[in-house]
Amino acid sequence: MAAVEHYQKQFELLLLWIQITTDPSVKLRLVQRAVELASLANRSDHITLLALETAATDLMEQLQLQSPLK
Repeated sequence: MAAVEHYQKQFELLLLWIQITTDPSVKLRLVQRAVELASLANRSDHITLLALETAATDLMEQLQLQSPLK
């Protein structure tokens, strides 16, 4: 299996895990890793990166709302 195919499969798995994970901090780490794998898998198209950036922003906002140190 070529490296790009490997990263593509890992990227797709991460997208599934992101959808089913309920813990925002875990979800944020998965999104961050998905961004890394998107570039390695040549999935750096605008729509993919925008979706991941939006997800990361939403998760960071959720984590800030849950933080007891407001």
